[in-house]
Amino acid sequence: MIVDVSQREAWKAMQASRGRPVEPELPLFGGGGGDTSGPMETRVTRLEVQMENVDRTMRSIDGKLDTVNNRLSQLPTRGDLGSWRLQWTALALAVVAVVIGGIIGGLAWIQASPTPTAPTIITIPSART
Repeated sequence: MIVDVSQREAWKAMQASRGRPVEPELPLFGGGGGDTSGPMETRVTRLEVQMENVDRTMRSIDGKLDTVNNRLSQLPTRGDLGSWRLQWTALALAVVAVVIGGIIGGLAWIQASPTPTAPTIITIPSART
């Protein structure tokens, strides 16, 4: 088995620049067809446990996303808000018209009524004289 180590130093520099510790090199064992880097079973077990945690977290996130999607679908859309704005504007104009009509009607009702004039008496001369 041939291992390409040409990029190992660049990888170590990148890990150091990111503030990550560079893992110690594990010796590779040859022959026998068994493990090639020591205790793989413990590493695989740790990865399996971590993946179970990731899977549990992803299911939790999926449930929360369903809740958020349900709530978002109940929110009004831009079209709803536009129609509501039109309705409230029409209602406000109607209220203003009623108030102005009430003021004008009330002022007309308060207006002093004209005083009645005295009746005019007309005398018609008789034709017998």
